[in-house]
Amino acid sequence: MDDTETKGKEGQITYYFPGKRVERSSDNSSPESEKPPAKSVKFAKSNMAELEEIWKVLNNIKENTNKLLEENKVIREQYNELQKSLEFHINKMEELATENKDLKREVKSLKETLNEANEERDQFCADLETAINQIDDLEQYTRKHNLEIHGIPEKTEENLAEQVITLGNALNVTIRHDDSDICHRIFTGRNASKPRPIIVRFKSYRTKKELYGVRKSRKNQNMSHIFQGAGIVYINENLTRMRRQLFAKVWKRKKSEQWHSAWTIDGKVFMKLSLGDQPVRIYSQEDLDNI
Repeated sequence: MDDTETKGKEGQITYYFPGKRVERSSDNSSPESEKPPAKSVKFAKSNMAELEEIWKVLNNIKENTNKLLEENKVIREQYNELQKSLEFHINKMEELATENKDLKREVKSLKETLNEANEERDQFCADLETAINQIDDLEQYTRKHNLEIHGIPEKTEENLAEQVITLGNALNVTIRHDDSDICHRIFTGRNASKPRPIIVRFKSYRTKKELYGVRKSRKNQNMSHIFQGAGIVYINENLTRMRRQLFAKVWKRKKSEQWHSAWTIDGKVFMKLSLGDQPVRIYSQEDLDNI
């Protein structure tokens, strides 16, 4: 500043501050501009310490303000960086959201395809089961005239047709030589100490039905007086593999749970829980499980 300091009365300091330049009109002044007289402000010495302290405080405020401005600048730069990072991540999130929507659509499409495949599989399994049952029915039908005879001892050069006739006579069933079409023993792969069962195919269903029908009246009858070395002779239907397995399970349940009876007629499996109950046909394992 161009202010000047002069000492006045004791204990006072006078400061002079220049005034503004004033242009005078040409008729009242010289061509040169004149400065107004300097203004003076007088301070007592006792106030100088306070002014110096205020000056220091103002300087501190200025320094602190400058520091705050610098820190604010750094914070603003960091904010800008964070803003850029946020925008980047927002873009990434939008990309991921788009990808997620695409994936959801793809998953939905795959689920629909899977459901269709499962429906086709279920239908295929149902059709396959139907086909298997139809084949089994057809195979069992071809065995409609067949019976299996268990318990007749084996002999060398045996005449099985004659033995079947002998069995029929013992059960009061007339069987002629020309009633049987095929008669031979079958290999079961079971206990070799037991005689192999005889399978006989009758030309007449009536003859087969008559012989099979009398088995219950002669149940558990010892046939050693008819066939040397024989014990109880069993007459069973010639079942397919599926029906043989099913009947074995039904028979096992009959024994363990003391059902009244279980039997087959023309390959159909039946059971009765007690004497007064109606016969129940068992088609499958599911039917057996529901009893």
